[in-house]
Amino acid sequence: MSCVRVLSLALVLVPLTLAKGDDEPSFKKLTSKEGRFTVLMPGQAEKETMNVNTPAGKLTIHLFSVEKPDGRYFAVSYVDYPAAAVQGRDASKLLDGARNGAVSRVGGKLIDEKKITVNTFPGREFRCSTRSSFFCRMKLVVVRNRLYQLIVVGDRQAIDSDESSRFIGSLAIVKPTE
Repeated sequence: MSCVRVLSLALVLVPLTLAKGDDEPSFKKLTSKEGRFTVLMPGQAEKETMNVNTPAGKLTIHLFSVEKPDGRYFAVSYVDYPAAAVQGRDASKLLDGARNGAVSRVGGKLIDEKKITVNTFPGREFRCSTRSSFFCRMKLVVVRNRLYQLIVVGDRQAIDSDESSRFIGSLAIVKPTE
């Protein structure tokens, strides 16, 4: 699935060695009016927009990321699928497909997963290993034809840290107007 391209890009950006993180991270509230969300980022986020060709058509991925000096990586992204591509499809199946694609793309194994909701919207939160000995912690949420993705990449301790939990847990989505 094309949205997992963000995950693979994240892994490319992570250096080969990781050190222990900052004791007191400085969080900054990121508000995306276009993306209709807010999230607390552990530093100043860089914005990137990528166009990718997929079976569903050309998609634009909007990515906001922070890479820490010790190599930990935090990102939030969203992508809008054509309405026809998701119309009539069960959100659980879309989320399962996104999760499976993300884990497969990094050559990893699913460690654990739980079904979640964010502002009543369905989602998944999971952790997985990667082929390069890093770990990922991800949150996926579907709102109509939009997929939100939060990701933390680092060693096992980093993805389970309070900093990672604060970031992953901070996503707030503005309900779309009818």
